[in-house]
Amino acid sequence: MRARIAAWLVVVLAWGRRRAQPSIPEPAGAPDRPLYLVMTTKTSVIRVYDRPDGYEQRLPYLGIMSVDHVTDEVAHLHGAHIDGTVAKVDRQIHTQALTLLRERGFTKLLVERHGHLKPIELQ
Repeated sequence: MRARIAAWLVVVLAWGRRRAQPSIPEPAGAPDRPLYLVMTTKTSVIRVYDRPDGYEQRLPYLGIMSVDHVTDEVAHLHGAHIDGTVAKVDRQIHTQALTLLRERGFTKLLVERHGHLKPIELQ
């Protein structure tokens, strides 16, 4: 009986190991040299509060926007959620976000409009 359980366990473990490690095909023309990947934290988050101490008090935010730092002077604003609605940004929030980004040294902002990236000069 023990031999039967041991044989069954070996089969189950081998099957699970085979499923857990799918083979990834090598792309055509894959380099033979080692590659080194670097990941940087070049994303910021803008949160919208209705009180000046909202962040410090850990209050629920009214809206949130993601900012990817493309370069030191170019930012990509995306993922705006205001009052739980995607991309419902009013003029007041838009103006304050542009001012905040300008103060942080960005000179150009990329936003998506109708499926295309639209550049906005911040100077």
